[in-house]
Amino acid sequence: TMGIGLNCKFSGTYLMNGEIEAGINLTNLTEDSISYNEQTETYLFSLPQPQLTRCYFTPERYVSDNQFCFRPTFNDLREIAKYEASVEMIQDTLDAGLINRSEREATILIENLINTLTGKATEIDFVEPDTDPLLPQSCNPEPPSGFGKNADGTWVGNS
Repeated sequence: TMGIGLNCKFSGTYLMNGEIEAGINLTNLTEDSISYNEQTETYLFSLPQPQLTRCYFTPERYVSDNQFCFRPTFNDLREIAKYEASVEMIQDTLDAGLINRSEREATILIENLINTLTGKATEIDFVEPDTDPLLPQSCNPEPPSGFGKNADGTWVGNS
């Protein structure tokens, strides 16, 4: 729901599909990132923690709306709904453990690969970045132009 001006409110319901991917950036690996412990016959990997790599959202369909004024347009409502849903879906996905799941899946993949190639065990240490990772633009949605939020979270048109 958003309010614009005096006693001018809009609400709408939209369905949206989305895909959020996470992965490990291996481009900065160095020789120091991988070592071998001869006593335990184990390869040791120090890898960056997984991070979001791509977010893709598609508003599927418009379900309903309630309008009490003439502004915003249908496109404005769709852009606001897409922004709100994108932000919420990204946060829900992170809260549901996407990064931990990515670590588990990467561990299984690397352990199986190293074991198949060498017959040796593997230990993986995922290192958290010193700073917040840069999100790809697709995972950092911009609020729709021409609108902003009041302190109470209500969307308003910028005058």
